[in-house]
Amino acid sequence: MKFPRSMTQFSHMLPRLFRCAIAAFTVVAVAACSAPASTTSPSASSSSAQANASSGHVAVFFPSDGFTLSQSTPQNTWKQLAADTKSQLESAGFDDSDITVHSAGSTSDQATQVLDFLTDLGIEEYGAGATESSESPTPSDSSTSSDASSSPSDTSSTATAKASTIIIALATGQTADSKLYSDYVISDNTTSDGNSAGASSATDPSDSGSSADSSSSGSSSAGFSSAATDESQSSAGSTASETSKAPAASGTSSSSSSTDSADANAVYSLAHMLGAAQEAGVTVINLGSPIEGFTANVQGELSSPWLIGRLQALGIVNKLHLASTVENQPQAVEVLIPYNDESFAQQAFEGVWEILGPFFRSGRVYSPSGKLGANSTADSWKSVAYAATSDDDTQKELESRLDASGRAVSHMEIDAVLCLNDSAASGAIAALKSMGYTGTSATINPDVSISGLVDNLRGGKDITKQQVPAPSHTPSETSTDSSAATDSAQLAEEQNTLRDTRDSTSWPLITGYGTYKSQLGSIVSGEQWFTGLEDRQGYAQDLARIASGIEQGTSLHDLTSQVNSLSEDDSSASNASSDSSSANASSAPAQTFVLQRTLLAITADNIKSSLIDRGYVSAADAGL
Repeated sequence: MKFPRSMTQFSHMLPRLFRCAIAAFTVVAVAACSAPASTTSPSASSSSAQANASSGHVAVFFPSDGFTLSQSTPQNTWKQLAADTKSQLESAGFDDSDITVHSAGSTSDQATQVLDFLTDLGIEEYGAGATESSESPTPSDSSTSSDASSSPSDTSSTATAKASTIIIALATGQTADSKLYSDYVISDNTTSDGNSAGASSATDPSDSGSSADSSSSGSSSAGFSSAATDESQSSAGSTASETSKAPAASGTSSSSSSTDSADANAVYSLAHMLGAAQEAGVTVINLGSPIEGFTANVQGELSSPWLIGRLQALGIVNKLHLASTVENQPQAVEVLIPYNDESFAQQAFEGVWEILGPFFRSGRVYSPSGKLGANSTADSWKSVAYAATSDDDTQKELESRLDASGRAVSHMEIDAVLCLNDSAASGAIAALKSMGYTGTSATINPDVSISGLVDNLRGGKDITKQQVPAPSHTPSETSTDSSAATDSAQLAEEQNTLRDTRDSTSWPLITGYGTYKSQLGSIVSGEQWFTGLEDRQGYAQDLARIASGIEQGTSLHDLTSQVNSLSEDDSSASNASSDSSSANASSAPAQTFVLQRTLLAITADNIKSSLIDRGYVSAADAGL
């Protein structure tokens, strides 16, 4: 038998040793009381991982969800993704016995679950790096390994491993900010140079000072065209359709560095065990937070603050036709960044500013509160960030920003409010109502009506999807843009004049994220124009297609032509393979891959096709 290399592994194996002892006792008892023909062999009582050595297995290891009955929570959870993935795997032809789904409340529990699965799969060697702890006992029987390597059962286990897939998401827990968006959001998924943090080096926790494709269904269904963001993208040095990674906030650390020592030990063990799985031929897909010291075959980048901020900014640019606006008739846009964690807020604003920044600098957009202007930069996030510790914090914040006291207008004009999440959007709606703003976002898009939506749900006419008109005060697209020659001081003076002369109670666009059931009624009514979420069902389908391809012997490279959201990531593979201190440096994949789908944009015109028809919510959830 293989001995544990550390006290951590030993503690993980105690429950299993106890179960084995009970199983052995049971076998002896049955043998004593039954005829020889009915005696159950030890191999027949092993786990499902050895039930069919000719087929692959898929093991899913996800964090457990916190219990809640509230409707004011994000739509996507790990439990739902696990259920969707299992359903898709079964549809892809996997037997129920070949699929195991695990949930864990901590990385320590998760490490135990992975250890059990690998042992059942016949993988008992966890890499040389796992022996570095001074607490590791010396194996007493060195012949076990060589005997096992030549046995027929080992050959079967190897074949099974090469056809098997591990899908894992690190159970590190959520931050106060990320839980407002979805279970899948990570705030420090890249290093400062934009590369994946999954290739960072593993650190033995015993050392002193150590710490532990894009799918087009989302934005196209909401009518977001890249053409309307040409100026933004040319200034940012990218295209609107480009799938980018969030730049990390300065001073942020990897996901495991904030865990306690027990979790740090567990992450270290996981890195070695998953590396051993790769050496045996298992394909590892890691979703969300990268695992420190380990490079997965596929890294799933589901969501981030940067992507969430960028999505909403793109929506506003397209909806208000900012590309056709000129500086002497700018749009009034207020950006709200509610936060508990500064790094989350900073990354979210960087995503917003990459899109909206060029329009502020050119004078096409101004802030009614004056918190952002032509001289603002990505470092100006503190100007629009505010502590959100209670439900009414956003309401108070927006009421303060739009306060017209001392001005020549009774109501400051506002065209759009970027709220970042649905909780903040709810607060913004309350603020606007209390201040006397009236109407809905439907007035900005008269071609899509609520009655048309209801008719469509009842089997009537389809909702018309025409080009969204700009607000009535937007000038002709033939106007010239002289923003390059505009003096910033003069621009600020002109915009301050606008705050004193533009008097309007018209309802603005309000954006959010999370697709809270409590806010779906506001989406339908037009009070909230926009929300978003990760394409959970699309990811489940992709994971099943990848696992099915692996079982059939298809390479990940070949699968990129079959799974649109799967792409090669040469930069992260290069960084990972060059790091000799990584826990799986010797087994690190020569080529790594990224799994990423476009975030779904949900508005009144596609709530049926994108949410109700696909089973995310019911018509009753949306108040229909």
